[in-house]
Amino acid sequence: MSSEVGTKKFIKKCYAAADMLYASGDHALASELYGKCAELGHVDSQVSLAYMYYYGEGVEQDLGLAFEWFKTAAVAENSYAQYALYIMIKEGDCPDEEKGDALKWIEASAKNGYPIAINELGCLYLMGEDVEKNEKKAFKYFGKVAEFSDFYAGNIGALYYTGTGVKKNRKKGLKLLVKAVKEGNPVAMQAYDLAISDEGLAEPLVYRGDASDEDIPEEESPEMQ
Repeated sequence: MSSEVGTKKFIKKCYAAADMLYASGDHALASELYGKCAELGHVDSQVSLAYMYYYGEGVEQDLGLAFEWFKTAAVAENSYAQYALYIMIKEGDCPDEEKGDALKWIEASAKNGYPIAINELGCLYLMGEDVEKNEKKAFKYFGKVAEFSDFYAGNIGALYYTGTGVKKNRKKGLKLLVKAVKEGNPVAMQAYDLAISDEGLAEPLVYRGDASDEDIPEEESPEMQ
């Protein structure tokens, strides 16, 4: 028991020191300390070490080691590592035997609550990329990620506005787009520009602060099957 407690204390101090060294720019020593903690099973250190191997910070770039450490952390249910594996597999930066597992890892990351993964999964279902196209599932994932931050409200706003996967509600769609635009979401900005052009509005709603104040008629379309 005392040995286990000692190890936990060592990891806590070692990891904190590694973070400070990384922030100060001493990436080489930071990678050494992350490595010590990673070998002892510290998941956050495994992610940090993988990140450094991926970008070649403080160590020679090694995509193979980056993948190995990300996978170790991913198996331990780290959502960031799971998403990183998805990206590496999609980009071909992985062993041949791992090439068919991209969808598995992004689904795991989304399940564990990583917002970027949830949003990306919604996009995959909307476009029918790597999965069978399913607009209702896209709506579900976009709605879920919008709960994390208004930054992600744009996609579900666009679905409401166009009636894709849900009953059309242009007013609600614009209101959600405005929220995302205010948070600086560039994709939402493009969708918003198209929407206000379609509505023929003389003044951008985002600068007035509340799309719901506009007299935009609400329309409904049949529920998607």
